[in-house]
Amino acid sequence: MDWALGVLATLPADVLEGEVPLDLLVSQRMGGARSLQWTPLWITALEQLLVTDIGLFVVLFSGNAGIARRAEQWRSGQKIDVLHISTAELPGTIHPSQLAISIVISHCLSTIALHGSRLDVPISLSSISSAR
Repeated sequence: MDWALGVLATLPADVLEGEVPLDLLVSQRMGGARSLQWTPLWITALEQLLVTDIGLFVVLFSGNAGIARRAEQWRSGQKIDVLHISTAELPGTIHPSQLAISIVISHCLSTIALHGSRLDVPISLSSISSAR
């Protein structure tokens, strides 16, 4: 799972991050804003949760085939879609080599389109689309 830690550092903390000038982004991160939310869980703990216990925009990383199958079974039973990245090439997963910011943004856009009413703050889909 070393690859997952490397990928985490390159992912945006939110879907609008691509529009923020680097200087402003650095100062926001130094000030504690726009932090990455990373919650490592054992698969048995994950299986006890609903995606709504974690958040609206969830990216799940799994490694070996056994864990990936259980994670995919959990993901497929959720009411909100979860983006599942895995080295185990299973239906419903994306291989780490295929992960790109555009995939994360597309996932977020589809989640907003289906479940945006759950957000406390209204989000403009056009502003997120322009972040691509």
